[in-house]
Amino acid sequence: MTEIEKGNLDAVTTLCWQLLIIIVVSAIFVGIRATSFNAMSQRIALDLRHDFFKAVVNQDVEFFENNKTGDLLSRLNADIDVIQDSMSSNVSMFMRCFVSIIAIIIILFVLQPLLAVTFFVGFVPMTFFALKFGAVMKGIAVKISDKKGRMSSIADESLSNVRTVKAFANEGEEIRKFNLESDAVFQMGK
Repeated sequence: MTEIEKGNLDAVTTLCWQLLIIIVVSAIFVGIRATSFNAMSQRIALDLRHDFFKAVVNQDVEFFENNKTGDLLSRLNADIDVIQDSMSSNVSMFMRCFVSIIAIIIILFVLQPLLAVTFFVGFVPMTFFALKFGAVMKGIAVKISDKKGRMSSIADESLSNVRTVKAFANEGEEIRKFNLESDAVFQMGK
């Protein structure tokens, strides 16, 4: 093996070791980030569940006449799970992307200021559109949540009173009502 080949082999070996170190350090920090956000989201979900249940139990009897058990259980379970999932993954990804975007913008201004200005000319309208679209999506998410609550309420009532449903041979009507609400959830989600 010539000196040049041996030098190239040493350079490749060094590069491989450096890459391995970068991968290991990166994996450690990703693990720390995931663990931290998971613990945070679990704590938030716990507090939300406690607060929600306390608030519901302390309501007047009239509240329970106006709100069905299925709706309340759906809020307690599904809605809090959605919040927990978004806190563990979405916030983590937002923070990572935010730091990356800031770093990229700084690099862009250092390397090509004209390109950076051009980027911001297009970025402002895009941000406005994203905020408006986010508001629309939030409204749709609330409607979907309400529909899921109604769907759960129908299922809860049917299953809780299954003897009455069967006594009046009303299975078909209960299935129809559930399917209508389920279809409405599907249409809104789509």
